[in-house]
Amino acid sequence: MGVTPSLARAAVQRMGLRPAKHLGQNFVVDPGTVRRIVAAAHLRPGEHVVEVGPGLGSLTVGLLTAGASVLAIEIDPALAAALPGMVAELTGVATHTLHDAVHPTPSPALPPASSGPAPVPVSSGPAPVPGFSGPAPVPVSSGRAAPPVLSSPAFPAAPSGAAELSSPALPPAPSSLALSGARPAPEAPRLTLLVADALGVETLPGRAASALVANLPYAVAVKVLLAFLERFETIRRALVMVQAEVAERLVARPGSRVYGVPSVKLAWWGEARLAGRFGRAAFYPVPRVDSALVYVERRDPPACSVSRERVFSVVDAAFATRRKTLRSALAPLAGGPAGAEAALRAAGIDPAARGETLAVADFARLASCLGDGAGLDGEAGRAGCADRGGRDAGAGRAGPVGSGALGDGAGLDGEAGRAGCADAALEGIVDQGAVGAGGDASG
Repeated sequence: MGVTPSLARAAVQRMGLRPAKHLGQNFVVDPGTVRRIVAAAHLRPGEHVVEVGPGLGSLTVGLLTAGASVLAIEIDPALAAALPGMVAELTGVATHTLHDAVHPTPSPALPPASSGPAPVPVSSGPAPVPGFSGPAPVPVSSGRAAPPVLSSPAFPAAPSGAAELSSPALPPAPSSLALSGARPAPEAPRLTLLVADALGVETLPGRAASALVANLPYAVAVKVLLAFLERFETIRRALVMVQAEVAERLVARPGSRVYGVPSVKLAWWGEARLAGRFGRAAFYPVPRVDSALVYVERRDPPACSVSRERVFSVVDAAFATRRKTLRSALAPLAGGPAGAEAALRAAGIDPAARGETLAVADFARLASCLGDGAGLDGEAGRAGCADRGGRDAGAGRAGPVGSGALGDGAGLDGEAGRAGCADAALEGIVDQGAVGAGGDASG
């Protein structure tokens, strides 16, 4: 059983919660939708998954039921307080809660260890079966239960010599735990809840996660997706629910009407494709938009002699005004139109082309020809392009998340100005600081 619409409404009313529109809190409440998401994630048994915006725990429950362990990141303290109870009620899994990646919530205090733990009494085993005998049990002081002594008609009682070897008169051998004073290592929790803004998380607690599976808050979906692919190299694939229009932009190919900044920047990190579409009735409260899943398989970035930030700045400039040719759009980065044209020709790109015709590898090659800084003349651009192959191809993976990585508004593809602020939110690129990332989706 999962979170259903009636259960979600009852939970919201019982806990006095009010889904916050500014946090994009539209919770997945259709069990069929949850099953489709989990199936599309291609999880392996025991795989560790990051989920951003667990909300009421519908997807969390689905992931746990599929055998994964989950690190859920929730920004809303009220939802974070409700999540453990919801998950425990539906799965029986306990939640380990952290309030940030550095200062965990204190666990119940344990008594201080002495030179060795006090012996733990162990019962002598099951009651003897009439008519059968077996060796006497050996007392254990290591804190672990002794295995039961098995006696069966098929096995006669041990000879007296063997019985003497297991006599209680012989002192038990001290265990390694008793000698060291250490306690057995606790099992890793199946569900860890990190109460934090996902955009501010720089380190993931616990074991390394290999996948991001989330119903992302739509207002910051692109920023969260790009940030997590950049910061956490162990994440090899991502499956995220986003607004349908955003999904189309993320997976668009060069030449498409909706190809733009998000398309190119996601292609830097991996291969993206649509993995399903979903109607509005799958969410509570019901949003005003349709939704879609985007699946991303990580791959190595294209070879490049300049930093990823430099490549992304070229992408931003190329799409700042769609009607401009690349010769005009890149002039500020190249010291003028002549420098831009020289770099474009050195990269094998028509100066009269527009940004929406270039693939991510074209942008990497063009950025290498433009070089590391603004104001390069044509000769410097050609030199930077010529020695691109001899420099570190991994340089593009360096650098922190910030305006250079995600854009500062210049990267909007030009449609935002005509369609208004709503379209800018669809791009998800406008950098206005840490935006709440804790809900399930956006209305």
